[in-house]
Amino acid sequence: MEGLWQKQKQDQDQQQKDQENSEQQDSEEQNSDQKNEDQQQSDQQEPSKDSEQKGEPKDSEKENQEKSKQEQSEQERKEQEKKEQEKKEQQAKENENGEEKEQSAQAKQIAEKLAQEKEQKHQQLLNKVTDDPYLLLRNKMQLEYQKRSQNRSSVGVNKKW
Repeated sequence: MEGLWQKQKQDQDQQQKDQENSEQQDSEEQNSDQKNEDQQQSDQQEPSKDSEQKGEPKDSEKENQEKSKQEQSEQERKEQEKKEQEKKEQQAKENENGEEKEQSAQAKQIAEKLAQEKEQKHQQLLNKVTDDPYLLLRNKMQLEYQKRSQNRSSVGVNKKW
């Protein structure tokens, strides 16, 4: 029973690990996508710098910088939320593991108590059996005497004179 329960728990743990790995990969992909977008934005900003030197207004550059800052702060906030969620999940797993360990320990204690009770009952039954050699030998002799007396009487009756 415990082996089956442990197998199920291992399967659940493996699924959770796989899910965490896939989430990490997704977050890494998002980070790389964000870096690519940031790079593209910075590349776009470089031509705008050239255009500013030509006399275009600096408002668009400020807006782009503000947007990129907002995006970065939003991305950081999302990453923090993911980290917090992962911590919560990990704590939940630890709590479950602790509860499972307690349950398995209790199950072991119960099994040990049952085994001890069974052993005590067997010992009590063995103690009830009399171990008196005189009594055993006397009973054996009585049984043999009765068998012989029955055989003799039946043999004599069957014989014809």
